[in-house]
Amino acid sequence: MKFDQVENQQTQTILLYGESGTGKTLKVGRLAKYFNLVWFDLENGMATLVTHLSKEEKQKIEAIRIPDSKSNPVAIQTLVKLFTKSGKHKVCDAHGRINCPTCKTDITEIDLHSLDSSWIVVIDSLTQLAASALNYAMRNYEGE
Repeated sequence: MKFDQVENQQTQTILLYGESGTGKTLKVGRLAKYFNLVWFDLENGMATLVTHLSKEEKQKIEAIRIPDSKSNPVAIQTLVKLFTKSGKHKVCDAHGRINCPTCKTDITEIDLHSLDSSWIVVIDSLTQLAASALNYAMRNYEGE
């Protein structure tokens, strides 16, 4: 595909891969110079951006923290719902859950299906999302 044909495409997906500490998070964060970002933070990558991005770049990032762990694999559950079900979803900032039963405040409303081409959705990190999926599957398998 030639470069001038890229703008005619509806959706583009990019996987940025590399070893820890090579600057992947900061490179993606710099896209806020040109785009709005929805940033799903699964591993506290936002800490890097806070210290390195300009005020203007930070204002163009909608950060949604999803504190994922082996015992609480919430990232896979939340992201599957956000990507597959259209409409506004309420994600609690404390737990990263959609419609969290304990959180009534500190909620981010997001509808990924209504975003236009001025937005980029970032999942930081795919490694943690894969771990979340595996932990979720194993937890449910062991429960049978």
